[in-house]
Amino acid sequence: MILEEIQNDLQRNIWESEELIEFYYRKDSIIWKVINDELTRQDYIDHSFELGTLITDPYHMKIYTNGYLNFSRNISDVPLEYRHLLGPLNEIYVNDKYEIDKFDERMNHITDRFHDHLSQNYTWFLQWGYGEMNDTIIEYFLNDDYYKNAALTFGTYGGILRQRVREFRWAAIDVYNIITDILDNKPQRHEFIPHDKFHYPQEKLDQFTGIYLEKNEEGILGYPMKFHILKNNDRLQLVSQKYLDTVPLYIKAPNRVYTTTGEIEFLENENKQIKGFRYEWESDTIDFKRIKNRIK
Repeated sequence: MILEEIQNDLQRNIWESEELIEFYYRKDSIIWKVINDELTRQDYIDHSFELGTLITDPYHMKIYTNGYLNFSRNISDVPLEYRHLLGPLNEIYVNDKYEIDKFDERMNHITDRFHDHLSQNYTWFLQWGYGEMNDTIIEYFLNDDYYKNAALTFGTYGGILRQRVREFRWAAIDVYNIITDILDNKPQRHEFIPHDKFHYPQEKLDQFTGIYLEKNEEGILGYPMKFHILKNNDRLQLVSQKYLDTVPLYIKAPNRVYTTTGEIEFLENENKQIKGFRYEWESDTIDFKRIKNRIK
């Protein structure tokens, strides 16, 4: 069935996008150390491959489109009750894919330009290409301004690509879950694909919206984080005020939601009203207090 083919493609695309997001998060954390001179000579000796190829190997995500193409090219043969899927599928495979391809090509341009710069200006280029990391090469990576500027450019555009892929992934998850409901094959739903595991009436979601501030004034990142929780298109979203990142929230259980990176447990006061939440993020647990109630 054509919907199953689309669903299988979406599943693979969701998995691929998660790999790309993790790849560029890892790169970004190291790039900031390069820019801020936090790496040492020993770091380059101990992690010669990872640091030596930091901005030379962009991640290329394959986007699987066979199901979508079969669906769109044969739309006249698709039952009427399924044709509404064409709109969100076009958004994913035309608009979102265009943005991803554009910045993916930009990443190629950045890495090609860096390779050309090294090959034309440094005699150790061949040694570096074979994986050698001697004192001269280490000195270059530690101190050269061109390299640091190139790393900053790579990190900037890698961050933009990562965000475009995140948007692609969220849209793909939504359509995947819609098709799962149509096909009624929930037992086949893969756990790595976020979905609501508990149902709240829509009017009940309003109780969670508001502005939340990290209780620790110093903050786990050096400042107290602030998040908005909004309701948009009948779904809760977590919005970072500092970075303006928007993350869909999926309901896991009463007073508990989750994202691809962590879980949130909403905390109640003695009157059963939401007073804050506890964010379980990687190995950390962060408490937030609610400083403003519902946001429309």
